[in-house]
Amino acid sequence: MKIDEQILANPVLREVQNLLENQTAKGLAKYGTTVNIDDYSLVEWIDHAIEEAMDMIVYYNCIIKKLIESGIKEIDLIVQLFKSEASEMAYKVDFLVNFRKKQLESVEQ
Repeated sequence: MKIDEQILANPVLREVQNLLENQTAKGLAKYGTTVNIDDYSLVEWIDHAIEEAMDMIVYYNCIIKKLIESGIKEIDLIVQLFKSEASEMAYKVDFLVNFRKKQLESVEQ
């Protein structure tokens, strides 16, 4: 079975493909183009990643608050998952900030 057939046959892969296609369409509508690696320098891509990661941390915390408010059974496990994800994202942001700093320092020398 070919890859496109595998994707069509698998609802999870189909959903991921749809999400990517929808996100790409939104980007095209908003910016008129798709991602181009040459649009930014390494430090600018790091800055962009940090901004996106910080947004994700905010989104996770909103999800946590909504889940707590919802009264869903077994909420503790779900909340813990999102707290763990937020913590991991914060670690990645910290790593990127430090990496960015080192990149800028090496350019200045």
